[in-house]
Amino acid sequence: MEIEPKYFRFKVMLAVVASMGLVVYLDYVTGYYLHLYAFYFIPVSLCAWYLGRVSVMMSAVVGAVAWGIVDHLVGDPYPNQWYLVWNSGIHFAGICILGLVVQRLRTSLKEVQRERTELLIVLEELQRSTEKIQKMQNQLQVVCA
Repeated sequence: MEIEPKYFRFKVMLAVVASMGLVVYLDYVTGYYLHLYAFYFIPVSLCAWYLGRVSVMMSAVVGAVAWGIVDHLVGDPYPNQWYLVWNSGIHFAGICILGLVVQRLRTSLKEVQRERTELLIVLEELQRSTEKIQKMQNQLQVVCA
C-alpha cells in the first residue's frame, strides 16, 4: 500500500498547473503554425496518474479552452468561429481520452500489484502447509516402521 506524503496531492496539482501554464505560454509564443497539441498531454497525464478521473476531466477542459483561447489570440485563419469551437472540442476529446486511458492503466497496475501481493501470501501459506505435511509424513513413516 502506498503512503502519500501530507502535501503530495497539492504538489502534484502545482506541477499540473505549472506544466499547463508552460505549455499554454509556449503555444502562444510559437504562434499558429507550430502546434504543441501533444504537450497538453503532460499535465493531463499527471492528473491521470496521481489524482483521478475528476482531475483528468477538469484538466482536459482547461487544456482545450486554453488551446482555443491561444489559437484565437495568435490569429487563427478560420473563416468561421465554429471551426475554432470544433477544433477545441476535438482537442478536449483527444486529451480526455488519453487521460482516461492513462488513469485506467494506473488503476489496472495497482490491481495487479495488489493481486500479486495476495498471491505471494497464499503461496507462502501453501509452502508452510506443504512443509507441515512432509514433517507429518516423515513422523508417520517412523511410527509405522
